[in-house]
Amino acid sequence: MLLALDKLNFSALVNLHKSFRFYCDEGLRRPDGADDCAVGLARPAATQRQADLFLAQQVMLMQLSEKAALPPPQLQRRINQLLAGSRDLFEAHYLSFLNCLAVREYSGADDSLRHYFDRAVPETAKGAVEDGGATRNLRYASFNLATLHAKMGHRGEALIALREAITLAQDANDAAFLQHALSFLCRLQGSRCDPSQLRCLITRASELGLHGVASFGIQALARVEGEAGVAPSAVLELLGKSDLLNCQHAMSEPAALAERAALWAFYGFQALSQLQSHWLLHASRGDPLRASGVQPLGEASALALRNLAVAFTFHGQHQNAKNILNFGKSLFPQYSDSYKTLKLCYLVTSFNVSLYQANWPLVEKLASGIRVLDRYEGDLCRARSLLWQGHFTAALDLIDTLFKECCDTGINFVGCVPHFVGRLYHLKAELFIEASQPMLAIPVLCKGLTHAEKHHLAYIRAMLVVLMAEVQFQIGLPGHASTLLDEVVTIVPLSREPCRHRTAVSSAC
Repeated sequence: MLLALDKLNFSALVNLHKSFRFYCDEGLRRPDGADDCAVGLARPAATQRQADLFLAQQVMLMQLSEKAALPPPQLQRRINQLLAGSRDLFEAHYLSFLNCLAVREYSGADDSLRHYFDRAVPETAKGAVEDGGATRNLRYASFNLATLHAKMGHRGEALIALREAITLAQDANDAAFLQHALSFLCRLQGSRCDPSQLRCLITRASELGLHGVASFGIQALARVEGEAGVAPSAVLELLGKSDLLNCQHAMSEPAALAERAALWAFYGFQALSQLQSHWLLHASRGDPLRASGVQPLGEASALALRNLAVAFTFHGQHQNAKNILNFGKSLFPQYSDSYKTLKLCYLVTSFNVSLYQANWPLVEKLASGIRVLDRYEGDLCRARSLLWQGHFTAALDLIDTLFKECCDTGINFVGCVPHFVGRLYHLKAELFIEASQPMLAIPVLCKGLTHAEKHHLAYIRAMLVVLMAEVQFQIGLPGHASTLLDEVVTIVPLSREPCRHRTAVSSAC
């Protein structure tokens, strides 16, 4: 015992003294016969290897399955215990940063990030900081600061921090880090990313052996070109290159399957989107991590469940959709982005049911809840409710405001701008028809059809054609209306959303 104490440094000796005092105090306070486990569980002592194992496990669980990781308050208490036992365990500060980032606790995340990079600077034998390590530390700190701002919704600050990291990487000639930073820049820019920049990213990442980054670049390029109006065959062929790369290097492909499902839904072929979603969910069952008791559940799984719920909703099976969404929400903690995605879909589903039932107080309440999670979708739902209640002027003003915000810049829009604009054209034309102004709907329908054909939005184009047929019927041209309906009769019955105009016009013609 004396030999062991002689080898301890001052910090370890102080921690041992605190542990003994805590043990004695607990023993004096507890009643006779109490279990010793209560004292043992409260001991903060942990070896370096135990601490490293705990940190690695929690980081892995936070990445693969957030529900399996410790709850954020409990995890933060455990991190504080580790830091109290060893101030040199600077990796715990980074886990604290990730923990605060998950629950969007900006102040704690910023403090933990700065503590980590202040202590992570490598030193030479003489104690002087290495020049290469210092610059490397700065660019990684800037990169993580960009992720912090992006998580908090500060897109401008995130771009500034990321550009600083890219500049530092260029000065240090760190090509690998530069590709990772560029991939995150493309993620921040979304559909506004330059396709030539993405192609350079794919080429350079492939040359450096960063196959995961190259695969992500291909998927991002497919999305950008899909929203830009490139032919669907070319977009899907490009996405197939990502699948080939994933297969060659034994990489999982949930993101590629989720994007393919999104593309099919974007083009209006919901059956194929459902097929990809089923494939994604079944593919996750064969993941090797299931053998260790960890079920990988991420954003792709949440999107697949959402797609299935949307399919049930638009086929009138609202209860089945809610059951799927409730099951999906049980798989994720309430603070996660995946949970919010499923929650938004649940609110939209409930909004549609309430709208069809003309439950106006509940409709207004749900529209406000949707706006909290997605401002643009909430405003669109609000415009729909105003239209259905007959408040045409207020609905038209709101639709025009959405048009201006989406078409002029689209900077703060999260989602697919072309698809949302197509829905706005459809809603505006429907408003003029319901207001007994069919002639005013014709220019809107023509612009909407041009937009849908440019972006290959087959289903939205079919809905606009149905409205055009309604206009033709109202102005006394039933023959033209019937011809228009024959053009889309093979698309609309297989579509996602019931169209009340289609039934009325078909029966009249």
